[in-house]
Amino acid sequence: MKFSLTRIAGASVFALSALGLSACGSSDSSDESPSQPATSVTLSGVVADGYLTGATVCLDMNRNKQCDTGEPTATTTTGGAYELPDIPTADSTAYPIAVEVVAGTIDADDPANPIASGYTLTAPAGKHQFVSPITTMIQTKIDTNPTLSADEAEGAVKTSMGYSVDSTVSLYTDYVAAKNDGSNPNAADYAQVHEVAKVTAQVLEDNQATLEAAAASAGLTTEEVLDSIVNIIVEQVLAELDSIAVDPTTYDTTTVDTAIATETTDITVAITDQELEESATVSNMQTVMTTGGGISWVWGWTDNTSWWEYEYGTVTVDGSGAFQETDYDWDTATPTWTLDTSVEDDYEIVMGATDWVYSVEDTASISFTFNADGTATYALGPDQVTFSASEVDVSGLLIADFVDDDVWLAGVDPAATFSTGAKVYQTTFTQDVNYYHVHFWQDDVDPAGNCPITYVDLTTNCTITWVNNVMGASTSLDAAFSTGLADTAWIWAGNVMHPTYGSVQGTLKLIRPTGTETSGVASYGFYDEVSAVPTFAHEELVTSTWSTVTLNGYTMVLVDIPLVARQASNNIDDETEKLMFVVQDGYLRNGEFTSAGFVSSEYMYGQTALTDLLANFTP
Repeated sequence: MKFSLTRIAGASVFALSALGLSACGSSDSSDESPSQPATSVTLSGVVADGYLTGATVCLDMNRNKQCDTGEPTATTTTGGAYELPDIPTADSTAYPIAVEVVAGTIDADDPANPIASGYTLTAPAGKHQFVSPITTMIQTKIDTNPTLSADEAEGAVKTSMGYSVDSTVSLYTDYVAAKNDGSNPNAADYAQVHEVAKVTAQVLEDNQATLEAAAASAGLTTEEVLDSIVNIIVEQVLAELDSIAVDPTTYDTTTVDTAIATETTDITVAITDQELEESATVSNMQTVMTTGGGISWVWGWTDNTSWWEYEYGTVTVDGSGAFQETDYDWDTATPTWTLDTSVEDDYEIVMGATDWVYSVEDTASISFTFNADGTATYALGPDQVTFSASEVDVSGLLIADFVDDDVWLAGVDPAATFSTGAKVYQTTFTQDVNYYHVHFWQDDVDPAGNCPITYVDLTTNCTITWVNNVMGASTSLDAAFSTGLADTAWIWAGNVMHPTYGSVQGTLKLIRPTGTETSGVASYGFYDEVSAVPTFAHEELVTSTWSTVTLNGYTMVLVDIPLVARQASNNIDDETEKLMFVVQDGYLRNGEFTSAGFVSSEYMYGQTALTDLLANFTP
């Protein structure tokens, strides 16, 4: 993704479950005055896929995902409950929780059939109240990206599961109790989280022993490599999480199981690679950007039929502190990489403190601040993003394992490896402010450059929202709405891929039956434009919700993006939290909204790694 256009996101801090830290005295609590801090605490919590009885829980003080001699340990009782008493206060939030779900453990979801093959669960430090397959995914995120806090890692997993930052669903909540709580407005969501947990637990149970056996055959002991084995499995679940979350009750784990099975072909290499990933160190962004050669990104786009775009660039900060970006585009006519020497002509139109703010999206307008904690803050107009990175030496590792842009990944030699000294950065972007952004291009600006938008035609008004397959100059927010599915009105929602028709156009119906509602159902769909007898009628694919927000006198419609629609469309970026529609400069416009605190991550590259990637990439 193009760096200067990167939208990022992050996790909110959610309320924890009622089970928590209960203060205990030290050797004699009666000698302590009420104002003195307790010297030890009891960690109490619950372990579940369904509630697990007979599992071993410990404070994992050496972070090896095993309950070793000398570590505070307990066994879960009915309802999955456990207590670890007399934990030094400082330790209580310093170390993660590990759970050994041994063969014979009783899962309340299926009590007649005890667990047949053991597996491991974890939870981040300070998040002991509820340990589950979901918290295990969060801990794996932290293990492989040390810049993430427990709440940021939760946010990343929530996003993959289709929840927005402003969702009040917490992945640290006891989902079993929450789904059965008739007064909980998120009960249905927690039921869905539980189903995702069941899939994750099944994958762990089906594969952990197999990988342990493969490691033993290679002369590696479980004690040495269990942490890497668990993370290998969980990372494959995370890679499929958005697909799992669409309908976990029917999800076939074959894709995940097959990916995990490939790791057993050379388990030593797989574990070595995993250990290298877990050895990533937090980068100082000032060093990376000013004296380390900068940091490089790749970005691709395709309509999956005849149009592919590829770009890459390197971002640095020069001696004067000025932001610099060098971009290259793939020229299919040449064919070769061509330096982009054009002046950046895109505008950022972002809601500011009192009104929309127009900023030219060029390097001269971008400010870059290095922070005392080693992070950096990027700002353009009212938009502000903080980013950090962890770096890993990827010498000898497969290049394809460190490419997360799917369009680029398709062109990478799957057998190619990085050369000696190559570094890859796992970058984390956190949106610092609410980001209301109207899509806009230079073509729409008058010669005076004052940015009034006047309807001209299809080619010079790309940001006018299409209504019923016509790019008209709609001047009212009412044009965005339909009274129901029978109403023929719909608005354009970008290109989508649909298995029935192939390449089709996405449509969106915002249902407002009486014309006065401030929230309602959003119907994502498509129309067929490529079959022998094309139809331009909206065909529903999936539904979500819309709501309105008014800020500085502007009413904006924000539309949640369900996972099915996100997967189907090639025009919805992962960093876009919600679609947005608003009348701006007199016309109905579309854009995007991302909440403050939204977190996203992507791989970026040092110079040697970028050179290796380009040498082993075929557009």
